Amino acid sequence: MQILGIFNVFYTYYAKITSFPFIIQLCIIFILGCFIAFSIFLAALSYIRYLFNKKVRKENKLSPVIDELLVKFLFDEESKYSEFEIYNEFTSKIGKLSKSNLNLITDRFIKCKNSFNFKSDQRFLTIINAIGLEKHIDNKLDFSSAFNKMKGIQELSNLSISTSESKIIPYTYSGNNQLKKEARNSYVRLSKNDPFKYFEDSNEQLNEWDQINLLKNLMNIENTIVPNFSKWIAYSKNDSIISFSLKMCAFFKQQESIPTIIEFLKTENHNLRAEAFKTLGELGAGEYENMMKEMYPNQPENCQKEIIRSIGKFNSGLSLDFLSAQYSLSNETDTKKVIAESILNYENKGNETFSILMNSEKDFSRLILQHIANPLIKFK
Repeated sequence: MQILGIFNVFYTYYAKITSFPFIIQLCIIFILGCFIAFSIFLAALSYIRYLFNKKVRKENKLSPVIDELLVKFLFDEESKYSEFEIYNEFTSKIGKLSKSNLNLITDRFIKCKNSFNFKSDQRFLTIINAIGLEKHIDNKLDFSSAFNKMKGIQELSNLSISTSESKIIPYTYSGNNQLKKEARNSYVRLSKNDPFKYFEDSNEQLNEWDQINLLKNLMNIENTIVPNFSKWIAYSKNDSIISFSLKMCAFFKQQESIPTIIEFLKTENHNLRAEAFKTLGELGAGEYENMMKEMYPNQPENCQKEIIRSIGKFNSGLSLDFLSAQYSLSNETDTKKVIAESILNYENKGNETFSILMNSEKDFSRLILQHIANPLIKFK
């Protein structure tokens, strides 16, 4: 009877609507359709919000328990826990080790590792094996979205899990740029054989942020074996990889790379040549000071400035006359500024020569020298 009553109500409204002109019927149907669609949207939004709040409540409840277990198993020096004991405690305290629970454990594990800055040891590996964390993360690399693959690669890297290199290396050539970058950054950190293997045939350009991430991951490798970066300076066709390799030679003070860098000065790319001159200065290659002075007149401005900076770093005491002469000959304000700064910091006689320059200059040129001489100005 109730169903029949509802039917009668709808039939009555339908009869009223059909009695209206056609254009009004369309308007009413459109309004009703919008109302129904909006109601469905609100219902879906409410359900999504309900699921999100449920997830947050679960995480807020389980996170302190997981943290307590991790701290116990990682830092209890008096007891040695087996994988069986660890597994039983986790399942009894937080329940079944489902995907969602393992995701939460992974997040808490990474935060715990970063907070205490500890390295992988046997206790660390025992926990990972006990709860199947490595297998859980590896599964994200097999059949999942690009986002989940990126997350899995990040987790492997952050936890320093030495998974098979063959798992990650395919993604270093992925068509998805973000996935490819994440895989390459993580591969540097995880590979124990050749962390820069993909450099051999990479055509992609490394921007400044990519280079920072590569160095960061290289520095985080446990028992770091730094490769000889001069081989990529000699053979790579990728300008960004050459630039990165020059910086790494300087950063890791790879003196053995100096002959390769000297040979590389023949390159037609003046930006890379300037980077090479800078690297020689960082490496203290003072034995090539005279050669650099001979090359100076035929170099573009950016290379000339790096030659001057390198001579200033060598600080051999043999080039003060050269610096003074180049200051007088230069017509470029930026170059004169670099030369003056090198003169100021050049041994004991540098101050004396700088004072002579200060007295001989006027107006704007004198103002530049005063700026350089001001010890309160850090970045000149």
